[in-house]
Amino acid sequence: MADTQPIGRRTTVIGLDLGGSSIKAGLFANENSAPVRNLVMPTPAHEGRESLLGALIAAVGALCPDGLSDVGAIGIGTPGLIDDSGVIHGPAVNLSAWQGTSLSGEVTERLGVPCVAGNDGSFAALAEARARDVDNLLFVSWGTGIGGGIVCGGRLVTGHLGMAGEIGHVCVDPAGPVCGCGQRGCLERFAGAPELVGAYHARGGAGDVSSFPGLALRYRVGDPVAKAVMEAAAVMIARVVGAAMSLLAPGTVVIGGGVAEAIPELPGMVARALTRCSFPYLFEQCRVEPSRLGNHAGMTGAAETARDLSGRRA
Repeated sequence: MADTQPIGRRTTVIGLDLGGSSIKAGLFANENSAPVRNLVMPTPAHEGRESLLGALIAAVGALCPDGLSDVGAIGIGTPGLIDDSGVIHGPAVNLSAWQGTSLSGEVTERLGVPCVAGNDGSFAALAEARARDVDNLLFVSWGTGIGGGIVCGGRLVTGHLGMAGEIGHVCVDPAGPVCGCGQRGCLERFAGAPELVGAYHARGGAGDVSSFPGLALRYRVGDPVAKAVMEAAAVMIARVVGAAMSLLAPGTVVIGGGVAEAIPELPGMVARALTRCSFPYLFEQCRVEPSRLGNHAGMTGAAETARDLSGRRA
């Protein structure tokens, strides 16, 4: 499927955000920060590597039914520990059989378009930082899992083998439940969306809640158990963010992801909890904000990175 058109003449890039529940995909014109076309598809999270790659390829095909001749590059954000060459080294807790995949290489080979892949939280952090024109930012993606991203001095901090920013796998209780990453008591095991539903039932919630949207609905109608669950989760998030603030001193902390989008009060709840679990002076110099890009943050950051790649190749 290789295309011979010079890359400098191509006018679009694609951003893909592979999440534990859905794939968000957008087609972006080179000069625009908003997608000209976008879609959402379910993630075959537990069907293995080939199904996941096939779903990404299908999302690209759905975005560009007339072919990829105008596409300069593709960016893909994925959960997991992924290095700068696009190889996934560690387990992606919410995706089966993903470790070891050369994501950039596989997509480039199958579509004939240059591809750059990285951690989804890191790409979202980059997009949120550029949307605000700030150089130092900590992003927390609060959804099915909990991820993060760090921008320092205007550049992504990816760390060794792309492992920086895994805020969901900070241990908050050494005696807590075993996490898919292998350790006990990770933040994600207390505040990820499925765990919040479990906490609602463990606290005796009376609502018919089988998934997080149901819990969010109970919260919005004033269910006291749902409110208690979310307040406790906000405190847990704040404890980890407070520790990260002491290490990184970001000027901005952004709370995004599907959980935060469903309950807009959550960033404010985290900010209030931070007054009790962060270095006071650092907190006073820092803004805690909701995402500006919402569910588009990950795919927008992936597209931004693809645009950077396309520009370098041109």
